[in-house]
Amino acid sequence: MGKPYELISVPGTEDLRILTVAKSIGMPTEKATGSKTPWWMISIKGTKELLSSTVEGNSIYKNYAELYGFQIDVSREVASDVSNQLFTSAMIKHEDCIVLIPNGGYVAELENLMNSGKPVTKISIQGIGWYDNALKPFTSIVFDDSYIISVTHDLDRAFIRFRVQDKTHTFFVHDQKGKSSGQAMCALKLADNTSTLE
Repeated sequence: MGKPYELISVPGTEDLRILTVAKSIGMPTEKATGSKTPWWMISIKGTKELLSSTVEGNSIYKNYAELYGFQIDVSREVASDVSNQLFTSAMIKHEDCIVLIPNGGYVAELENLMNSGKPVTKISIQGIGWYDNALKPFTSIVFDDSYIISVTHDLDRAFIRFRVQDKTHTFFVHDQKGKSSGQAMCALKLADNTSTLE
C-alpha cells in the first residue's frame, strides 16, 4: 500500500522540500476504491473567486480546488536575560507560504496580481474529513490580503509563493465518536506584530 504523503523539492530553491499528498496511493486489494473527496482543499479570491470544485453533497466547497501540499513557517525571536530568564518583546516572523495547486487558467490571474503588485483578497486552506457521517473541516487557515511573490509552473501543478499579512488558524476538535467538542484559534496580524490565542 502506498504512502499517503511524500516529500518533493520546490523548483528553483535549494534544499527546500514540502510535504504533499501522493499522486497515487496503492490500494490493498484490487476491489478497493478510494474516497472522491480530497483531504486538503484551497480557495483563492482575487478580484473574483478563482477556483471551483464539485465536492459531492457539499456546496460549501464549490469555490475550492484540491490542495496538493503547502508549507507554513512562523516563529518569534526573543532576547533573554540569563540572570532572571525574562523574555523581552521581539518580532514575529512569518516566512513566505508555499502552496502546490492544480495548474489551471486561474494561475494567469495570480501572475497578473503578482506583476501588478495587487494583493490576493483571501486564501483559505481547509483540511476536511468525515465526522459523524458528515463532511467537516478539522482545520482552517485563512490569509487576508496576501501578496504573490512567485509562480512556478511544474507540469500539471503550480507552486505559488505568497507573503502573509493576516492569518487566522482554527482547529476544530472532535471526540472519538466524531462529535464536535469545540475549537481553538490563533490569529496573527503581522502589521501590528500581534498574535491572539483563544
